[in-house]
Amino acid sequence: MRDGQLRGVRLGFDLVEVERFRRALHRHPRLASRLFTTGEMRYAGAHSDPVPHLAARFAAKEAVGKLLGSGVLCWQEIEVLGDPLARGPARVRLSGRTAGTAAGLSRLEVSLTHTESLAGACVVAVARGGDGMSDSAEHCCCGHGRDGREDAAQGGAPFLSLAEKPAVFTPAQMRELDRTTIEDVGIPGPVLMERAALGLSRLILMRYPERHTLIVCGQGNNGGDGLAAARQLHLAGHPVVCVVIASSPAGLSPDAALNFEAARKAGVNLRTGDVPDYLWEEAEVVVDCLLGTGASGELRGKVAEWAARINEAGARGVPIVACDVPSG
Repeated sequence: MRDGQLRGVRLGFDLVEVERFRRALHRHPRLASRLFTTGEMRYAGAHSDPVPHLAARFAAKEAVGKLLGSGVLCWQEIEVLGDPLARGPARVRLSGRTAGTAAGLSRLEVSLTHTESLAGACVVAVARGGDGMSDSAEHCCCGHGRDGREDAAQGGAPFLSLAEKPAVFTPAQMRELDRTTIEDVGIPGPVLMERAALGLSRLILMRYPERHTLIVCGQGNNGGDGLAAARQLHLAGHPVVCVVIASSPAGLSPDAALNFEAARKAGVNLRTGDVPDYLWEEAEVVVDCLLGTGASGELRGKVAEWAARINEAGARGVPIVACDVPSG
């Protein structure tokens, strides 16, 4: 196959253990309604055992998030369409922020499969102007026909605007989603941390290439995201310094300590405790990983001091990129 045939093509793939997913749904009766649309629930319910079909759709949503490089912004913004009696590939409808992320794609196709133990999904997308695949209205991720109008017969619908997107999660809901993902779905915390860091790294490399970057890390898992991002940026050749509020790795959360050690082994410029003034003054980008969704109350001590330094950098016109929530 010539290289040109793959130009503009993106792939996303994911696997889910069916029985683990079944246990998660049993332990959390409202989980399915958070993950799936009414149409997806109706499709799965038409089968004698709906769980493998839901697991395959969960895998498809994860695969779309990987393909877009954004992760899953909102589970219900990725809907796998399907008729229990129909044959052929399933289609995907995107809405809200996810649709905005996919604005550069003209087609998106998904293949679903499952056995008694595993469910999987492979998603293929073609960028606008991509080669090697002909345009086809029935596989368009926005559900439009060639004339741009909604194809109601195919169950399509236009992308929703940002104003129509669902409300964001509260910190408490986000913590519960993290817990469910780690404990029930079985995705380890360090894997989630690596994916969060990948989002940070991609944004920095895309928007601020070659700018000297200062990553400011707290003691918890938000700081772990920053430590993982520092390692990724360093390995990509990006100029980065990572400062950690704890005086030693022993003061970090377990997952953050794991990423501290990985960053140290990778050769990242790490600083703990006090930070020289010149690092704040010479930073061309500051990444704020001080506090996460678990933070509450008034800022005190070194956290307050570092939050003030971040605000000072922003006041000088230095771009500030906050992971989860801004500290200042």
